[in-house]
Amino acid sequence: MFALDVYDETKECGSLALTDDIFHQALELGAERYHVDCKERFDIVFVDNDSFEPVELYPPYVKPPYMPRYRHYNEYDRKSLYIDVFDGFSDISFESVNEYNVAVARVCLKFTEMELYFTDERSRLFVPESSRLHVVDALPENRGTPGHMLVKDSFDFGFGPSAFCAFGTTYAFHNVFFMQWVLDGKTLEDYKYVTLHFDDHGGLGSNLARFKKYEQIFGRFGLKFILLDDHFGKYPLDMLSRYFSFDFMSEEANADNTLIMDNFAAITRTKYGFSLKPRLDESILQPSFKAELDFYYDSIFNDKKVLGVLIRGTDYFTAGLKGMRMPATVSDMKEMITEWVGSYGYEKIFLATEDREILDQMRELFPGKLVVISQDRLKIEDLKPGQIISELEKELYEGVEYRDRLEDTTANYFYALYILSRCDGFICSGQCNGYDIVMDLNANRFSRSYLFQVGMK
Repeated sequence: MFALDVYDETKECGSLALTDDIFHQALELGAERYHVDCKERFDIVFVDNDSFEPVELYPPYVKPPYMPRYRHYNEYDRKSLYIDVFDGFSDISFESVNEYNVAVARVCLKFTEMELYFTDERSRLFVPESSRLHVVDALPENRGTPGHMLVKDSFDFGFGPSAFCAFGTTYAFHNVFFMQWVLDGKTLEDYKYVTLHFDDHGGLGSNLARFKKYEQIFGRFGLKFILLDDHFGKYPLDMLSRYFSFDFMSEEANADNTLIMDNFAAITRTKYGFSLKPRLDESILQPSFKAELDFYYDSIFNDKKVLGVLIRGTDYFTAGLKGMRMPATVSDMKEMITEWVGSYGYEKIFLATEDREILDQMRELFPGKLVVISQDRLKIEDLKPGQIISELEKELYEGVEYRDRLEDTTANYFYALYILSRCDGFICSGQCNGYDIVMDLNANRFSRSYLFQVGMK
């Protein structure tokens, strides 16, 4: 992003005329500083988008860049802009004048009826003259509240207390232009499909949810989301096809008509990507697999009243995930589980966890009531620092044996989630893809459910 800076004649740099496409010229030429050839005398200087990012928010396996670099964008290509981010807002205020704020302001003037507020007269040099453009001494007091959007100089990705009413400069821009970042100078007419390489870090539930989300996101822009290779992360497609009825590929897709994306986090960190809740209902399951799952549930529980409990453990902590999604512990959940079992007459507790210590604690607390699926479980000390369970599995099960083991864990994973969805009640230790999938598969049939939100630890 190019920001405005004081004119510094001691800096040896090129000059650019003050034209409508000055920032596009600066991006194309590639230097980091330019004198602006106009009577106001100022420079524009490149600021790395990642300089706004608090790196401590990201788990160790997420590597920079955290916010995309935009080499190409077009403020007036309506089809590839996400204008809906402004729905429900009557005005927008900008704390400063810079490349990204100018681009967003131009979009607002062209495609919305919003009023625009700046405190810097230089905004008039870049933004077309309009009765809706206001240069004021101080921004309106209601800025950053419902109906009144604020674009801040400081970091704010919009997901906090301001609930998409306030964004940092890079996030405001990215929310509008993210599809153009994916296109990278091309147009939507150049492609029919879009794809993304899924790495080995993602679990099956996470990958399936992301696939469904991308189907919706890119479908909005007329592109079909597919996979090009024969693996879905660490999962072979021929294996998954035995369990799931996803339309993963297309015979017509090729290198010429398929757009390749290389950063999924950049999409999910938009209001659109974050807010979409793709449904993973029973239609994702192959009929034969669903019948097998139903037979298992009916055979094990035989009309008993069952409480499903999902408790995240080892894999969450070893992945280095941070922020507000820390899962509740057995100690946190014990009182509620005990109360529900006593008050609502649950005869059995079905527990889903990948953690051996959690399993042992639950067995001690609820002897005779606990039912689990047979699978290996790990403790944190089983893994090396920074290692996740999928990496350890590769060490333990190499070659064909690892593939067999992967199929076992894949089947067990969906057995657990589906059985949780069939239970009469459901308690989960915190927000996760497993919780979302269980709720979707259940289709709101639980008599009661509870999601623990214990906050940052």
